[in-house]
Parts: sequence; C-alpha cells; structure tokens
Amino acid sequence: MPNDGITTRLHPKLKAALEGFWRDRGETPSAGLRHVAEEWWTLQHLPRLHFRDGVSGRRASLRQGPDVWELVMVARDYGFDPTDLADDPWTVESTSGPEWHFYVPQEITDRLNAHFGGAVHHEDMRQGLLYAGFFPKTVSREIEANARAARALGRAIAAAL
Repeated sequence: MPNDGITTRLHPKLKAALEGFWRDRGETPSAGLRHVAEEWWTLQHLPRLHFRDGVSGRRASLRQGPDVWELVMVARDYGFDPTDLADDPWTVESTSGPEWHFYVPQEITDRLNAHFGGAVHHEDMRQGLLYAGFFPKTVSREIEANARAARALGRAIAAAL
C-alpha cells in the first residue's frame, strides 16, 4: 500500500501541545498523527471497536471483549492470521458506503468465541479481525509491546523470588 503524506498548518500552541504529547510517549509526530488518524477512521467505520489506554499504550479493543491484538494472537493459534491477508481489505468502491470483502471462517469465530468464554459476538470479532487486516503493522507492534511487557514482568517476578 503506498504511503501518501498530508501536510497541514497548525496553531503554534496546538503544534507544541501535540509534539509534547507524542514526545512524552516516545513517538514521533508522524507516528503520533498516524495513530490519531487510524483511531478516527476506526471509530467511524468499525463501531464495535473502541480504544483503551494501558501499560503498552493505546490500543484497539472490542467494546465488550478483548483487545484486538489478543484476538489476533488466538486466531493465529487456530491458523487464521488477519494481518497477513492475501486480499487487500481496503475495498471501498460502493456508492452506498464502505464495503469490505473480508471473510472469517465460521470455524474460526466458533473457536474464538469458545476461547473467550462465549461472550464475544460474531460481528465484534469480525470487526476486530478486520481492523487487524487494515492496520497490520499497528497490531504487530502491539503484540510485540505486550510480549516485551510480559517478559519484563516475568523477570521482575523471578528477581523478587
């Protein structure tokens, strides 16, 4: 997918506030603005998702369920990886609104639902996996960040024993 840049002018105080916000989180303005844009787009088009703040940063999650990265990790265990889709999910040529050609096999949603205790609605899972297809690099970074946090926690517990 090609990267097209967007340039804009901001009030100096807004610019300084954004740069400080991103600097405090260890992000560049480019990465920070990309996260803002991804979150805005997701909230507009995938209404079953929202964003949570946590130790590993702000991340997409099902409104009544796990974080998207957790859903992807379990889906991968069952042989389905939405971050590695053969077809580009960015198919939005419909005149009636966004339309995406994204299929999650029923066997996968059944297994995911069983894994999460039967509490996750099929459409929630589909939208979570679709998000992962749209933003695979973001989800992969979240998986890596959570793996690092788990390793650090494990080391801290081992050192305390």
